[in-house]
Amino acid sequence: MAAKLGGNWGPYGTTCNVTTPSIVSAFSVPLTKIRPSDCGTTLSSLNREIHATLVTGATSYRFEITNGANVTTFVSPIYYFNLTNIAGATYATTYSIKVAAQVAGTWGNYGNACLITTPMLSTSTIPTTQIRQTFCGTTLLTLSTKIPALLVYDAEGYRFEITRAGVITVYDSGLYNFMLSDAGVIVSNGTVYAIRVAAKVNGVYGNYGVSCNVTTPGIAPTSRQIEEPVIKSVDFNLVAFPNPFDGAFKLQISGADKDKVSILVFDMMGRQIESKNLDVNDIENVSLGQNYSSGIYNVIVSQGMNTKSVRLIKK
Repeated sequence: MAAKLGGNWGPYGTTCNVTTPSIVSAFSVPLTKIRPSDCGTTLSSLNREIHATLVTGATSYRFEITNGANVTTFVSPIYYFNLTNIAGATYATTYSIKVAAQVAGTWGNYGNACLITTPMLSTSTIPTTQIRQTFCGTTLLTLSTKIPALLVYDAEGYRFEITRAGVITVYDSGLYNFMLSDAGVIVSNGTVYAIRVAAKVNGVYGNYGVSCNVTTPGIAPTSRQIEEPVIKSVDFNLVAFPNPFDGAFKLQISGADKDKVSILVFDMMGRQIESKNLDVNDIENVSLGQNYSSGIYNVIVSQGMNTKSVRLIKK
C-alpha cells in the first residue's frame, strides 16, 4: 500500500499476505435469496424470469419451489429461472421460493423464502410465440414442408394466421407445426406467405407473436418430392421411456425406413438443448437427458416427411 500526500504518491510499504477462507462446508458459502424486487410480486407472465441475488464465485443456483405439499427443486447454471422450467406450474398460484448457491463444488444453505404469485390466465399473460427463426425469411424445401412454431409451456394447441396477397386464413391445430395445405390455403410455387402464431392454454388463445415470411420453392416439385410424403407415415411412431424419468431416457421408433433420424429436444421456452442425427439401428442404444435439469421437455423425432413428438418430465 502507498499513500498520496500533497498530490504525490509515497513509496509502498512492506508486503503482507492475506488469504481468503476455504470453502469447507455449507456455512462457508454466502446465503442468497430471491431479489427483493421480485419478492411478493405477481408475475406478468408465466415465463417471466425470477432472479436470485448473485453470489461471488457461484457456479450453480438451486431453487426450491413449494406449493402446498408439493416441493420441486431446479438447478440452474445462472442466477435466474422461470416457473416454466418446472413440471406442473400453474396460473393464479402462489409459490414459496428459496435459493442456495454452489461455490467450489459445495452447496450453501438456503436463504429466506419468498412468495411469488403467477398471473391469472388471460390472453395477455400467455407467452407469445412465432414461427421458428430458422424458417423465417427462407424458402421451403418442398410445398409439403412442415412449418414449426416455438413451443409454449402447457399449450394444447396453436392458431396460425397465414396472409397471402391480402387474403388472411386462420388455421387452428393441436400441433405446433403445419403444412400450408393443412390450412386450406392455395399453395403455389414461388409465393411469399406471412405467418403469425398464437398459443392456446386451457382453452384461451394468447396474442399473436411477430409475423414471419416463408416462401414456397420457385420450381415445380421433382418426382422425388412428389413421392416423399411416405404412405406408411400412419405407422411411424415414437415411444419415450421411462416418463417421467430421473436420470436418462431412451427412444424407440417404429415404421421407420433406413434413412437417418433427426432428434431435437426443446425446453418449455422453446430453446433447443440437444440435436442428434442417428442411424435407425442406433436409436435404442442411445440414452438422453443425463445432464438435463428438472423440468418438462419436448422431443421431436423426424425422418423424411414423418415427424413425431413426445413430452417428457424429468423429476
